Amino acid sequence: AGGGPAVNPINRELDDEFKAIAATIGATDWRMRTDGIEQLVALLGSKTGAVRRSKHAVASFDLLAQRIADGNSKVSVCALQAVPRVVDSLSDVVADSAACNVIVTALCNSLASTNAAVRGATEEAFAALQGVADHATLLPPMANVAHFGSPRVRAPLVELLAEMVASPKATRAQLVKHVVPVAVRLLDEGKAEVKTANAKLLRALHAALGGALVDEATRLNGASYHKLRTVMPEAVQ
Repeated sequence: AGGGPAVNPINRELDDEFKAIAATIGATDWRMRTDGIEQLVALLGSKTGAVRRSKHAVASFDLLAQRIADGNSKVSVCALQAVPRVVDSLSDVVADSAACNVIVTALCNSLASTNAAVRGATEEAFAALQGVADHATLLPPMANVAHFGSPRVRAPLVELLAEMVASPKATRAQLVKHVVPVAVRLLDEGKAEVKTANAKLLRALHAALGGALVDEATRLNGASYHKLRTVMPEAVQ
């Protein structure tokens, strides 16, 4: 006798399958990459329980995120269209912050794509996530991208945040912690489309928080009171 602990043959088989799929998803040929995505979806559908109990649950979202950012739009769309199916198989895993952070960040960066198919598939993927993940999981990575991500994604992302603020799923504590700082920072934004989107976000926040929005904004940035009066004169006296 000797060696380490015995490896469950089912786990070893799953490891081997994921290794092969990861290689295919990372292939040079774009057709192989799309094949790899379909293989991943099929595996998650056929061995859902085993995947949920393994390290491959979060790794599945890592693989999808890589291909969402693919330089080939066909691969990107394929990966985006796979998200609702993967979310359906691994709905409990989406609640894990590590998995959610990875996939939400990838989706945020696809919102401003110039490709209509990519944008449409991104919106559908977001809708699937919102169906299973709560705002406590979704808002932090979205706010992080709005704060620190590419400027080109800010306008569509802030529009999406405004829609989420209006949802009954959003709690006051979550909005104050994650969304109000974004809206206050973007009061200094110069791009017209971002200013328009942020005005929509601020009005949604005011509808949800009332006077607490002004109080919190002023606490974060003393100069924001006068800026808020400019954007929302009807709400800020």
